[in-house]
Amino acid sequence: MRKDTAIPKFRDASHEREFWDTHSFLEFPDEVEEVEPFPLSPRLRDDLVAGRRRRAKVSVSFRMDPAHLAAVKKVATVKSLAYQNLMRMWIAEKLRDELHTLGG
Repeated sequence: MRKDTAIPKFRDASHEREFWDTHSFLEFPDEVEEVEPFPLSPRLRDDLVAGRRRRAKVSVSFRMDPAHLAAVKKVATVKSLAYQNLMRMWIAEKLRDELHTLGG
């Protein structure tokens, strides 16, 4: 594994695909932020374990940079998660942080 190496800038998506076909995100530890899980309240944890907190999910569609999606998929693979679940986790975490900052 290479250390202290930055992810290169890509001319286009095909060059990026070729690069990631032969490299791992693990080769760039300084380029990836570790996501810390946030603690659940005991009541929420109990509700989740008992299956009382299931909410229907809404399908959302938005455009995303292909490089970002490829990066999300790589991180999700390393974490053994579905990339959609990882994105939901990140969105929930950021929302929590923003609402805390806003005093909500």
